[in-house]
Amino acid sequence: MADIRPGVMPETGVLNRIRALLAQFQPSWRQSTPFDWRATLACISGGLLLWALVDRLPMLGSDWYTYFVEGELAYYPPWTAVVLKPLTALPWRQGLSLLNALLLMTIAVAAARESKLFSRSSMLGAALLAVLTPPVWMLMWQGTIDAVVLLGLVALPPGMWLVLIKPQVAAWGILARRGWMVVGVITVAISLLIWGWWPLEMVTALSHLVGHPIAMGWQVLGLPVLGVGIVLLLCSNADPLRLMAAGSFLVPYLMQVHLIVLIPAIGRAQGRARLWLWAAAWLLILPPMFQTPWSKYLAMVFPLAVWWLLRPGAKPDKVSRGIEAESGEVKA
Repeated sequence: MADIRPGVMPETGVLNRIRALLAQFQPSWRQSTPFDWRATLACISGGLLLWALVDRLPMLGSDWYTYFVEGELAYYPPWTAVVLKPLTALPWRQGLSLLNALLLMTIAVAAARESKLFSRSSMLGAALLAVLTPPVWMLMWQGTIDAVVLLGLVALPPGMWLVLIKPQVAAWGILARRGWMVVGVITVAISLLIWGWWPLEMVTALSHLVGHPIAMGWQVLGLPVLGVGIVLLLCSNADPLRLMAAGSFLVPYLMQVHLIVLIPAIGRAQGRARLWLWAAAWLLILPPMFQTPWSKYLAMVFPLAVWWLLRPGAKPDKVSRGIEAESGEVKA
């Protein structure tokens, strides 16, 4: 019963809901998440092994040559040139090949890592489906550096400098852990001391890209998208993938390739849910194909599906439970 004593405000359903959300968020937020050096090493070493093979693939790499090799980095933080130096020091085509090899290995490792509580076949299936999604091949063709951002998420907390190179979506995942937030604040503070007010310069430069024909984000799709993002964020638990999914509705400028950081969610989903999520990822190909508002709204179904299918109450369906029980490979 509500407390109805004089001078005491009765508790409302909204307050109870807020308390419940905080109680759900805080335990995971406070826990310490150690640096996953094994996954980080697998991404880097695997990328080096794939390098020669990827070099044989057809890749345009116009963004890689125009922006990164030539040093046109107004859209990026000032330490980007330093981070990319091992790649840009190579002949431009070989640097592009190594970047794409790192992308393929990192997306596979990140998806498999999300499936590590399930069977080995589930991990391999997650890696394969993650590689076979449109953002991966769009990035390989364009030659932009979202692979570096994804590697930073795998390598948190020391990967923070990589995550903040393109923070539009990835930075929302930092909110999932108190330790990550502390490292993020320290990283930004150090960068401001060294390079001054670079965030303002970067935001000013990015504001000119909103008119891109395939750009999404609430500044393009309207304030209702922003409202959806606020609701999703307030109802999220301390899950990096769900927080990034909500954050994709909160940024004014969003491109399809920015959502590469959500592709590893395919590994967390199981059974039919995994297939639904993989199918939703293919909606990201619609804006480049049609460049219409409806194609962009449909593309936003993917982050919404990530947020919904990874909710705490979701459980593996009967199909996946049966397969795992028969294989005897389910881990505690």
